Amino acid sequence: TSQLSFEIMARDVEVAMEDLGFSDSDEGEEALFLEGVSAAEVDAVVDSDPLMKNIPTHERVGLVYDSRMEEHESDNSNHPERPARLRAIFRALEKNGLAQKCVRIPARAVVESELLSVHEADYVQLMCNLNKYSEAELRSMAKKMNSIYLSPGSSSSAMLAAGSVLEATERVCRGDLRSSVCVVRPPGHHAEPACAMGFCLFANVAVAASEACRRGWAKKILIVDWDIHHGNGTQRMFLDSQSVLYFSLHRYDGGEFYPGGPDGSHTTVGEDAGVGYTVNVPWPGGGAGDAEYLDAFHSVLLPIARRFDPDLVLVSAGFDAAGAPAGFPWWRCSRRRPHRWLQGVAGGLRAADRPVVGTGWRADGHGAGRWIQPGGHGALPRRLRGAHSGLQAAQPKPAGWRTPLHAGQGRRPVQNGPGRDGGGW
Repeated sequence: TSQLSFEIMARDVEVAMEDLGFSDSDEGEEALFLEGVSAAEVDAVVDSDPLMKNIPTHERVGLVYDSRMEEHESDNSNHPERPARLRAIFRALEKNGLAQKCVRIPARAVVESELLSVHEADYVQLMCNLNKYSEAELRSMAKKMNSIYLSPGSSSSAMLAAGSVLEATERVCRGDLRSSVCVVRPPGHHAEPACAMGFCLFANVAVAASEACRRGWAKKILIVDWDIHHGNGTQRMFLDSQSVLYFSLHRYDGGEFYPGGPDGSHTTVGEDAGVGYTVNVPWPGGGAGDAEYLDAFHSVLLPIARRFDPDLVLVSAGFDAAGAPAGFPWWRCSRRRPHRWLQGVAGGLRAADRPVVGTGWRADGHGAGRWIQPGGHGALPRRLRGAHSGLQAAQPKPAGWRTPLHAGQGRRPVQNGPGRDGGGW
């Protein structure tokens, strides 16, 4: 099962990389995207758009990227979760003029005390000190895990990934930035409290959410996970919490699709005081597309999110559902509109008289929504201008500007989340 799931994930990422413009017949294009990105180059590119200089920083979008996260690497150069993914994402943002519009957020390593908010102490000690083991010992250790590889640079990369998401979260919560995009690896939503799995070492988003609650940055946090795979690790860490609402759309296949088991079922709704604060929309197989995603967001997520009324939104933004053979048809609408809807939810905009959610701009023109988007398993699709409206929105818009919901053609019903039962939604 582990090998099959690995092959599925590998194929998903390969297709996403091809969608960025890579192909065996276009070596020049691939070389352009995958060549190394130096710190000096990042400094020169990010925040270099002169049109953005007159916009207050607190109304702009932050971007965190650091090539040191490439030190986590497999001895298999074709592994789907490889350093080239990080470079490809940055090159694509640069090529589309989006990195130039962002404010750079410096990456930083997480400290062990921050990891302990969601991970067990023995596990934290082990994963923060992988550089003390030989490569043979690391290979032996990884073989005992589920879809994981380890290298001497894995600890530093994973600590940078988790710390960078936390740094971006703090800056947004503090009001320094309107929103942030985190280009980080290794990913995190499969990592459990005491074990790594599914390419994930530390639960990056969960660490940020837990620390935001503990430090008083936010009282209520919405985590939206639209990666094609269920975020079992993130969900597990907040099953009994009323401060964090976890919402996931993913392929399920009756529990046979990775990571497998009942955790991603619609019947998993939380535990104890947290019953009703876990919402899963499990697709029964491939074939769901724009209409289903739009309907799930509009009919399930948004009503629940409005009632929960979060003051911070964290997005596990894996794009491996975007046209991958193990996933769904191409997302023409839902890659863009969920970002805007979530900004509106976080900003407190309401439109009870019609199915409209604001873009995160208050009537006074200031950014209202607070959201952080760490990268997920999938590489960014080609149409980045559509996929990352949060970056496009870095330019000011008229006061009261709103975006209507487009349900599109051919809407089909989806299985809704759990009804309100025993304190749940």
